[in-house]
Amino acid sequence: MESSFKFTRHLHNGDPLTSRTVNAPPGRPQGGQPPFTWKESAIDALEYDGATAIRSWDLPTVFWFLEGYNGWGYRTGLGRDTTPPCRSAYIYSGTNHYIKGKYVSDGVFDPNAVSAQVGCMAQLKELENRGLIRLSPSAIEDDPNQVGSVASWQNILNGCGYFPVLTICGEMDEETVSMTKKFQKDLGLEETGKVDLITWRAGLNHAKLPGWSNITPIVVGHGAIIEPRTVTQKLYNFYSKPNNYDKVYADVMRWYGTTTNACVAFVTSALRLSGYTIPKEDHGYGNISLNTSALSHYLQDEKGWEKSTNVNDLLPGDVVLTVGGQFGQDRDGVLIPNHVYMFAGWSDRANHIAWVIDNQGKYRHTRHTNAIPGGKSAFAYFLRA
Repeated sequence: MESSFKFTRHLHNGDPLTSRTVNAPPGRPQGGQPPFTWKESAIDALEYDGATAIRSWDLPTVFWFLEGYNGWGYRTGLGRDTTPPCRSAYIYSGTNHYIKGKYVSDGVFDPNAVSAQVGCMAQLKELENRGLIRLSPSAIEDDPNQVGSVASWQNILNGCGYFPVLTICGEMDEETVSMTKKFQKDLGLEETGKVDLITWRAGLNHAKLPGWSNITPIVVGHGAIIEPRTVTQKLYNFYSKPNNYDKVYADVMRWYGTTTNACVAFVTSALRLSGYTIPKEDHGYGNISLNTSALSHYLQDEKGWEKSTNVNDLLPGDVVLTVGGQFGQDRDGVLIPNHVYMFAGWSDRANHIAWVIDNQGKYRHTRHTNAIPGGKSAFAYFLRA
């Protein structure tokens, strides 16, 4: 839509791929060098607009994201006041749900203008008609050739009579992984805790309890395999809840006693409380639970966490280390990072303002990731597992 079906244009706004974008948002992509491929630009556009942080791509979410991407004027602005109310041309043009009415420029709505573009949902429906994608408005997932959602798998395990009954949370939590392994063991399958196609089919074909229903909310998008949650995903799911932040605070106060210079204490307590073991001992670079350099080396050298210096690749749950200088150098002569925090999403991506959770605010607060005179330490790199 934004690039008018031209693969020589940025998905952001239709600017040519031969240079960074000029129109809003300007200067994209920030990494790499032009000319860009359409795929590189498209990935940057999706990351910029927060699509990569969305874990559920059921139909309501797809509608919500696409209309929000274009703007809510058809629901909250002049488009709402037509008779009958005009549906978003960006979504519905080219379908029997759209007749006329569109925004011809920013803030200017023409009730008689007819969109010449084919709307997003019309495009997606055509892709489904061609068998290239699957849009499932139904909450029944019983295709033996397609692994369904985590929520459906949890419902299937419950229907098979496994106990304790799983909460259908739509996430591959520890209880679901453990129950999946038990199911696989009972049926003589490889005990991986992952739901591959063989496991999925076995679940579909297994006898169910009387009265069981296969109608389940579709929570997680379809894929070839259902994987257990990663460490940093689990950290985000735990630490991003206010009541769990209170638990972290209480834990730090119990074993460390202060919030001053306690950024590592907060992150490591959050990791422990989310189920990941972090020792409170010296690593050669200092105490792993109190020293940023020690924590960074431990996670990379002994736990295999991946390091990236690309701020544009940040995902919720990533552990961010800032530039150093405040606490001197480590034993290798490298500046010890001044601060560590958990990235919790973008507040204003264009201006590099992130949501973070650490010891410096009462729960979640904003922080610039780049260097600002008189501001807090800038982003240096993040760790992910």
